[in-house]
Amino acid sequence: MTRQTRHLRPSDLAGLRWRGFARESTEEQTARGTPVERQRKDIERAAEELQLVPAPPLWYQSTGSGEREGIPELQQALLDAGQFDVLVCFATSRFARNRAEAVRMKAAFAKAGLVIYFVSERMVSGAYSSSLQEGVGEVLDEYSNEEKKLYVAGGLRERQLAGKWVGSIPYALRKQLVDNADGTRSWDGTLEPEPTETPIIRRIFAECLAGHSMPDIALGLNAESLNNRGGPWRKSTIRRMLSNPIYCGRMVRYRSRSAAHYFNEDDPKDGKQSLDVEWAIISPSDWQAAQSVFPGRRPAMKQGRSYPLSAVLFCGLCGGKMQGAYNGKGDRYYRCGNRAETGRCAGPSVKADAIEGAFADWLDTFRLPADWRLAIAKLREAPKPASTNDAKLRRHLEKLKALFLSTDMEWPEYAAERDRTRQKLAENVPPDPDAIERIAAVLADVGPLWRNDPVPALPALLLDRAIIHGRDTVEFEPKASLRALLEKVCVPQSPRARSRRCATPSPPSSTTVTSSPSKVSRT
Repeated sequence: MTRQTRHLRPSDLAGLRWRGFARESTEEQTARGTPVERQRKDIERAAEELQLVPAPPLWYQSTGSGEREGIPELQQALLDAGQFDVLVCFATSRFARNRAEAVRMKAAFAKAGLVIYFVSERMVSGAYSSSLQEGVGEVLDEYSNEEKKLYVAGGLRERQLAGKWVGSIPYALRKQLVDNADGTRSWDGTLEPEPTETPIIRRIFAECLAGHSMPDIALGLNAESLNNRGGPWRKSTIRRMLSNPIYCGRMVRYRSRSAAHYFNEDDPKDGKQSLDVEWAIISPSDWQAAQSVFPGRRPAMKQGRSYPLSAVLFCGLCGGKMQGAYNGKGDRYYRCGNRAETGRCAGPSVKADAIEGAFADWLDTFRLPADWRLAIAKLREAPKPASTNDAKLRRHLEKLKALFLSTDMEWPEYAAERDRTRQKLAENVPPDPDAIERIAAVLADVGPLWRNDPVPALPALLLDRAIIHGRDTVEFEPKASLRALLEKVCVPQSPRARSRRCATPSPPSSTTVTSSPSKVSRT
């Protein structure tokens, strides 16, 4: 509930519960006397003077830096509304990084019923008596922050112009330490090759020049458990390494210039500059050759290319989401995202036309009888079933998922038990006649329409998921709300998931049902 602070004075806060917010200072601010320790002491002293009541845990302390979107600690304070009444901050400059963020967060706190009190300014945020001071303070704080950013950007620019590295250390490189006169060693700002990781970079470039794709390179590195500093090798990681000129001894400033720079683009010192450095791992000719090889294997996506089943299609081998992909000839495929990103799945890629044709065949199996509206009318009159232990079944699903992810349960056992539990949940869902009537109208002759115009929203409307098994079989799981429609309205068929062969699409008349009611194959 929104709290009115327009006429609130500091003395009116007595007896309210408080928590403090302190934000880590820069080295300059720490030198000027505003470290986190001082902020916390001043906040505690102010809370005691205002006769506020502590509401443990007392502190939200932001330790991040840079231009993050929002401050997570303030978001957490908003989520904790109701556990305390007043957020006590050291100063307006410690609350937010710019005026827009300050206005947005203050409005959110007021809507949540929380009061903000600034110790240095001795004012309640939103109070009429200090509104002018607060508004001017926001403008000055923003100007001061931008001025500091300009100084920092200038310092980084001069450091880079001097040939010293700025930013995170790239893979296969490390800081170069030098001996000082006093016998100590320190970083001189340059880099040097890392002996254990350098061969991996050379291997990546060599395999690229030999014609290997980026997913295949990642797959080979993951198969040998080669170190990627704690994480798996991904296609995106390989791409970044292949395109980084630092590996051929060229340090390029502002490789991807954004609109948030602090100098004009006309500044001769701030343009895109290339500096030769001494820590090359591969030759410039090999790097240039790699640039002409790997982008050529990924042509620009053609206008109108789409993958309508990507929202519901999953890999039957590892359970990963299937993603759209295409080759140099323009053929569309679905392939497992775990294979594409980490190479940790051996599931095959399947032609998109075959999968989408199987979905059209699945749609063709539904034929509305002439009296389908009568069946829906009877469904409206049917009594609703009593509620059952849905919560218990959902907890069981979560437990199964945890067992599978922890490798304590194999995929076949997990999939079978998961499907049984989902079926029980679906049986507990009372049918919605209005929704069924809408879906029935959609299903009428939708197969031919899908073949001519595959609407991306249709699979997600009808399916919970579709699962690829090998190269030639796909299993469709209808939404639970459609089970009653499939049982009572459409031509009688099993309401359970149907499996289809993935073949080149052909006319619906060539589709037949085998002896197993849950299997539909091509003839």
